[in-house]
Amino acid sequence: MANRYWVGGSGDWSDDDNHWATESGGSPGDGNLPTGSDDVFIDTNSGFSSGGTITIDSEECACHDFTSSSGHTYTIYGEGLWLGFFGSVVFESGLTFDDVIPSFISEDSETIIIGGATINADFGIYASGTLTLQDDLTVTGGFYQENGTFDANDHNVTADDFSFYAEEDRSPTVVMGSGTWQGGAADAWYIKESGGSVTITPETSTIKLVGTGEECRFDNDWASKTYNNIWVVASGTNYHIEGSNTFNEFKITGSGSVKFLGEGTTTVTTFVAEGTDEGLITLDNTGGVDQFILSCASGIIECDYLDISNSNATGGARWFAGANSIDTENNDGWMFTDRKYPLPPFRS
Repeated sequence: MANRYWVGGSGDWSDDDNHWATESGGSPGDGNLPTGSDDVFIDTNSGFSSGGTITIDSEECACHDFTSSSGHTYTIYGEGLWLGFFGSVVFESGLTFDDVIPSFISEDSETIIIGGATINADFGIYASGTLTLQDDLTVTGGFYQENGTFDANDHNVTADDFSFYAEEDRSPTVVMGSGTWQGGAADAWYIKESGGSVTITPETSTIKLVGTGEECRFDNDWASKTYNNIWVVASGTNYHIEGSNTFNEFKITGSGSVKFLGEGTTTVTTFVAEGTDEGLITLDNTGGVDQFILSCASGIIECDYLDISNSNATGGARWFAGANSIDTENNDGWMFTDRKYPLPPFRS
């Protein structure tokens, strides 16, 4: 393991003749190109006082630890290529990843400090180690995990979409913490198990779906998972909730369409959904006339301003749709009225 320092401002990552030195501000030389066992430093002597770009120019660009402390504004660009990290990373405000995928491939325990960096790309986790987030993570592309453990460490995670793949001998684990996981693309939350298993440790997190297009899908690919809270911000997007999932709180706000897979059961501790007189929330299944099942073991569910079709509200709780809701067709278990509070007994 050795230290490698970027010098000379803009250039290609693989150009060790001009850009990699063995000390800060040192002279570059052939043979100094970092490998996956070398630590990389971008600092005040890297030549970015007026900005610049490091171009990822091959599929083999990698390092062990990566530390950015330049205090300047610069970009790492890669035309969809990966930049592999075998260790921990410290990014900084002013650093932008543009069309290059920060990819974590360590088999050990590592930490991630975003430091205000901008990630205009996907974000990938591929190896069997544990990655622990140290601050909030925002990705304008997708968050992708196929192995190892990602611990949000009570921080917020925002991406266009979240994908968790478990191929044979792969076991991605997601420790969600107490923060908010926000997505809104067409496949906002997607789990695929093909021989392996995805482990969700929900803690007290909230999954927030804020649709950015015509459709936004929460899809476990028939896997049954348990989460804490989910919050669907209905605002013109068609939301699809697929699979049999268990939530602490399922909340829908705004107005729009939320469709559940007819063959699945959504189990909740509480269910909150209230549109407005100017925009109802539509609840339906994802196709056909099969009923989708909402199940709550006990208590009282109070909603209003809903348009409900093909729904079976069950489980032991009392389900009040509200006096301003519409019983469109094929519903069971809902009371289309407000909750009736009993009057206190007469006292003289």
